Amino acid sequence: MMVLTVVTIAISKTTIQLGNAYGVAVSSMLFGTKLLIYLVMLLIWETNFFLATAFFIGFGFIDMVFTTANLNKVPLGGWFALAIAGSVFILSYLWSWGTSTKLKGVVAAQVKMQDLLTFGPTNPKKDDAISPDDVIPVTLTGARPSNSSPTSEDKDGITSPKQDAGSSRAPAAPGPNDQLMLAATGQPVLRIPAVGLMFADTLYGAPSLLPELVNRWGAVHRVLIILTIRHVAVSTVTDSERLLFRKLHYPGSYRCVARYGYRDLVDMGTKFVIKLLDKIVEVDSSAAPM
Repeated sequence: MMVLTVVTIAISKTTIQLGNAYGVAVSSMLFGTKLLIYLVMLLIWETNFFLATAFFIGFGFIDMVFTTANLNKVPLGGWFALAIAGSVFILSYLWSWGTSTKLKGVVAAQVKMQDLLTFGPTNPKKDDAISPDDVIPVTLTGARPSNSSPTSEDKDGITSPKQDAGSSRAPAAPGPNDQLMLAATGQPVLRIPAVGLMFADTLYGAPSLLPELVNRWGAVHRVLIILTIRHVAVSTVTDSERLLFRKLHYPGSYRCVARYGYRDLVDMGTKFVIKLLDKIVEVDSSAAPM
């Protein structure tokens, strides 16, 4: 901060230019703040459109008057504030573009679970790979009750916590003698007596580490949790609403989304792991035959 202050003073040279830059920065910041509040009122708070628009016109007009009054100060030192704002915008845009490009690369290199693993003598159903039924919603729908009805398996081999009333179709699950195998070679896969936690950027397909583990070592954890971190547009997410679980078609495999608000601290400590294991017990108990 001290270095930036010295650089700013050195560039401005005179207090007049420094004052002009300050005036442009403050007035444009006030108008930008009103604009962002207006968007938040419409998109996040879901305020009545006419009420939000009246707020923006009333307060935004005042800030716009000050902003336009300072436009003549731009060539007299006010350009410095705009240059700083433009630099921050370019950095933010490059970060967003880089993140989007990285995600596209991850999706392009995504390995489908059905191309990686199978079980028994026959091929499994279509799994959770790139299926709209496997995309876990990130809306705050609340925690799933532990006394929910038995789960039913959808066409993609993923169990759902809900079952239509009167449905007589039993959930199709792997039998107790089914052996997890490599889909390419049919070689049996060893189950490591441990819990494996793998992070994934997407909500479908296999995490990048799983193909390496299965193809090189021919083993996978007995309990495998594929975890995706998602930040949602709320200030905080309660502990009861944080975790969303789906039980995958493969025995002992789960997909989880951990949701955090913009004020939440992402903590992957012991308490978080205990909550994950408790959630697995809850999902398995709800899927057990009644």
